[in-house]
Amino acid sequence: MRILFVAPRFPYPLRRGHQVRAYHQIRLLSARNRIVLFAVSRGEPSAGSVAALEPFCEEIVTAPLSPAGAAAHALGGVLSGRPVQAAAYAGARLRRRLRETILRTHPDVLHVQLARMAPIAESGAGLPRVMDL
Repeated sequence: MRILFVAPRFPYPLRRGHQVRAYHQIRLLSARNRIVLFAVSRGEPSAGSVAALEPFCEEIVTAPLSPAGAAAHALGGVLSGRPVQAAAYAGARLRRRLRETILRTHPDVLHVQLARMAPIAESGAGLPRVMDL
């Protein structure tokens, strides 16, 4: 099975709990599945970070999200009544990048880490989704 693993941050280095969880989920899932990692990034991950995940992923896609962009989307969330964290990741650019990745890689399922990523997971309409909260 090809799993498109959607993460709110690059899973390495292991600094935060959700990064530790994502890294080990990817590592374990890769034993029996093909993994495409789609990670939101506030800059290019280091070569060492990418190298730590390459053995487990058939492809690694990073989607940039600037702090200013995240703040603008979060403010829009405040004004519209949406949760701030979810709104920060709701930008059209991220949704478009995810949709392009879906069309290119043809995953069987989306594995979406954390509720804040739910808005862009809507780009995978028609695909089964696992929401890891």
